[in-house]
Formats: sequence, structure tokens, C-alpha cells
Amino acid sequence: MIFRFVLFLICLLSCLPFQQVQAQSKKKNNPSLTSEQMERLRAAEDTLAMIAFLVVNDSIESERFGACRQLITRLVQTLKTPNSFQYPFDRLKSISILSPPDSSFRIFTWQLFVNDSTYRYYGAIQKNSKDLQLFPLIDRSDSLDYKPTREVLTPERWYGALYYTIRQFDTKQGRKYRKTTGIPFKR
Repeated sequence: MIFRFVLFLICLLSCLPFQQVQAQSKKKNNPSLTSEQMERLRAAEDTLAMIAFLVVNDSIESERFGACRQLITRLVQTLKTPNSFQYPFDRLKSISILSPPDSSFRIFTWQLFVNDSTYRYYGAIQKNSKDLQLFPLIDRSDSLDYKPTREVLTPERWYGALYYTIRQFDTKQGRKYRKTTGIPFKR
């Protein structure tokens, strides 16, 4: 089940430098999106890009938190557009958007600077379907007594990170797994 694979991947984190990576599937004119849907998604992307910029760059902590809440709300609204999975969101530079080679899902992750080198991480997994199937990732790394290395965590107990790559590999049993790499939570 893809959901289990994603959970397995989420727990495999490492401390490497951040590299902005966008979705691997970047089709500009996908036939499954109508021109009305494309226009709606382009307009929403412009708004999301401005809000995401504020999440990263605003100098006032309360404004960054407010922008982050607004980003979550707007992103969910935008992804409710039918076939939104087909839209690449190329202009969301401060949000990592990754898909595995089979495009069965994509994962959005971003970080919010709190203060004094403390970050909170946010994310969501969108399945590739006409109607929205979205799994919010809730960063609970501050409540975990240890750094999980091989555990399968639920989306509600996600060890927050900013992902920048997904690698797929086969197991000895012939099953496909995907490994994510990201910047783990720092406190």
C-alpha cells in the first residue's frame, strides 16, 4: 500500500544541505486539466507564492506564523481543484514538491523559522487522483523522546523535515519502497 511506503520513507531522514527540488512531473499543458482549471490554478499559485515568500522572509514572528496558517488554508483550497495533481506549481520556490518516478503521489514540505535556530516543519501528501486525497503531516518531533530511524510513523506523528529528494528501490521481496532525504527537525 502506497500509504505505508510513504510512512516508511518519512522516517528515513538525514542531515544534508537543503536543495530546492520541484516535482519531477512538470507538464505545462496537461490534457486532463481544462483551460478554466489551469487559469484557476495559475491564479492560486501566484497567491500561494506570495504567501510562501512571507512564511520564509517576514521579519516579524507573528506575521510568519499568520502567513503559514494562510498558506495551509489556501493550499488545501487550491488542491481541491479537480485534477490539481497534474499542475506542477513551479513558482512555489520555498516549498519542496516531490514525486516518485511512478507519480503515484507527491509530497509538499516547507519550514517555518520560529526563533533562535528553531524551525517547525509542515507538509502534506497528495495522492494522484481526480478528486483530492490529501494527508496532512503533523510535525510531532518535539514530543518524541528519540530520533526515529526505522520506525513507521503516522501522518499525525510525523518527524518534521524539509524533503529534497525521493529515491525508489526494490526490496529482496520485490516490493518497491521510496526513501526521502531531508533536513530534520532542529531544536
